[in-house]
Amino acid sequence: MFVTWNKLRRNEDLKSGYSLRGCIGCFSPLELESGLKDYTIKSALEDTRFSPVAASEISQLQCAVSLLMNFTPAAHVHDWIIGTHGLRIEFAAGGRRYSSTYLPEVAAEQGWTHERTITSLVAKAGYNKPVTRELLDSIKVTRYQSSKSYLSYAEYCALRSKSKSGMSASASASSSDSESMMVMSASSDSLASSPSPSSAASAAAAAAADAVPPPAAARKAIAAKA
Repeated sequence: MFVTWNKLRRNEDLKSGYSLRGCIGCFSPLELESGLKDYTIKSALEDTRFSPVAASEISQLQCAVSLLMNFTPAAHVHDWIIGTHGLRIEFAAGGRRYSSTYLPEVAAEQGWTHERTITSLVAKAGYNKPVTRELLDSIKVTRYQSSKSYLSYAEYCALRSKSKSGMSASASASSSDSESMMVMSASSDSLASSPSPSSAASAAAAAAADAVPPPAAARKAIAAKA
């Protein structure tokens, strides 16, 4: 499971888009409800590439939840499909072990080739020496896929408002009305025993919107749980 936060921004041509604000997850099996709660906070406050998300930013955020599946060993570093597979690499060099990962959408969004993606993963792992053929041949690659759902704060607020107004799931749901289904899950006190990726995204957005305090208070809460 990985929880990603993206922040709304405007380009120089005034077109809106999202940029990465934080992303943390793990490959270990997790109980979904507790895992969402933990990684919603961790990805917002503990991604060392960014400053902690402030409460004032919440209205500009989009939450994405990736549920990882179909883990398969790759035959070599190019044995995967751009836009379909995420990658986890592991290798050893100079008496140290390295590892890193990219979710399935990263290479496609960046317009990277297989070679560029692997090189970037090696750098992300913290290895700063030349990437030789010998090193490439030593890399263990695990490919995987994910189910990913997105929910912006604006969408969350609109759907929660509908829920609070008394709209029932049976009256509002249709095969194309996935957002209404998401808010019914988000407004529940707990997740269903086998929630969908969409309900997972809703739950993460709900956890952030309802429970993420300002950074200082959040850190105290995390420390108290440790």
